Amino acid sequence: MKILIANLICLLLVVKPSLQLLETQADVLFILDTSGSIGKANFTIMKNTAANIAGQFKISKKDTQVGVDVFSTGFRTEIKLKSLNLIQLLRYFIKRIPYGSGGTKTYLALDHARESSFTKKNGDRPGIQNIALVMTDGGSDNQQRTCIAARRLRNEGEGCMIISIPIGKINEKELECIEDDISLRFAAPNFAALRKRPFRKSIAQKILTVSRPGRG
Repeated sequence: MKILIANLICLLLVVKPSLQLLETQADVLFILDTSGSIGKANFTIMKNTAANIAGQFKISKKDTQVGVDVFSTGFRTEIKLKSLNLIQLLRYFIKRIPYGSGGTKTYLALDHARESSFTKKNGDRPGIQNIALVMTDGGSDNQQRTCIAARRLRNEGEGCMIISIPIGKINEKELECIEDDISLRFAAPNFAALRKRPFRKSIAQKILTVSRPGRG
């Protein structure tokens, strides 16, 4: 692993971002559904979407930090907020996240975000806006528990803004309690829609907006 990272860092010295990066202070966590209904090919689209959105920001310990959690029947942290502060490395490792399978226990992922991912130990910074992006293709296995977990994530500790990215058929009531604000929903009719540049750009712009004081 050390050799791999060293080789990648050498590559970064000659490969630089070609876009004008968005600059803001935010701790951003992608929460990706890897349940059985997703499928490996569609999960690749989800990962590429997350990598693209993350890649639109200036990544550093003083600017935007990005982490990634995944969930199905269980959950796990793939990238901690504090782990990767080089944009090319971040995008590279997001795209390498393995696909899982199982149920859709969204509430476990939301609890994990509150209890672990958004903590000082894993890189969360006090006074900086926490933003979670939940990308899923359907309702959770337990709507009531998901709503409770979302409310606690939004309101407890440092608090968190939750952006929902539902794909395909959606559970309207569950989405309402996850995001708590319709303007924080970016619905995709299918997985192909995730590939569209305007769709990805609109999510990045929303992150930029909510990370700053006096957001509209």
